[in-house]
Amino acid sequence: MSESERPVVEKRRSRKWIYWIGGLLVLYIAFGFLGVPRIVESVMTSQVESALEAELNVERVAFNPLTLRLQIEGLELRDAQGETVMLLGKGRFALSLKSIYQFAG
Repeated sequence: MSESERPVVEKRRSRKWIYWIGGLLVLYIAFGFLGVPRIVESVMTSQVESALEAELNVERVAFNPLTLRLQIEGLELRDAQGETVMLLGKGRFALSLKSIYQFAG
């Protein structure tokens, strides 16, 4: 490879890295906004129903992957007889990178 071809090859490599990083960032954001709320709601309802033998209804779950904030609205827990045990209008939960690191370690 000649000296004049090296900068062109290096530019292509750097562009590839930029495209890969940009694509992964878009996937992370899309999964965070669209996938995480569905997973949280599904896991939350199945775990509560199996552990407490109660019905859990959730109106809305939202997650912001950029700020790591989870918001749950309209949470209602009913016992086996159908009576409301707990109501939560709106709950906000914030994660920090430090807590994630400690949980993983």
